[in-house]
Amino acid sequence: MINTETKLRSALKELIDSNKKVSTRAVEKFAGKGNGLISKNYPELLQEIEIAKATQTKSKNNLLTTDAGKLRKIRKELKGERSSHSKTKSDYEQSKRDILLLATQVAELTAQLHKLKSDEKSVGTNNINRLFMDKV
Repeated sequence: MINTETKLRSALKELIDSNKKVSTRAVEKFAGKGNGLISKNYPELLQEIEIAKATQTKSKNNLLTTDAGKLRKIRKELKGERSSHSKTKSDYEQSKRDILLLATQVAELTAQLHKLKSDEKSVGTNNINRLFMDKV
């Protein structure tokens, strides 16, 4: 039969290996033992748990530092993308204005063409051709 200390130590090892949060209560609960058992009866195991907790905290801090560096890089890239998007948006708006201007010019030229066609019918083709030839 496995003794209590062995169960507690294997529970600690399992928590560390599975990368779960290590605490005295977590080890006791994982081993199926009562609350406060480690603190009362196993002071050397308590020290091992404290060391494991400190190691986990240090690892998390290293990850946070790494994540902060990645976050800065991503923010910088995002800033570049935003400025690129802003330029693209302003180009798009300018294109819309240009299209509107061209559409207006096409409408005016179409109106002039229809006017000339109606004038041509009333005056005659030869007279219109002479008018344009005189101007050239």
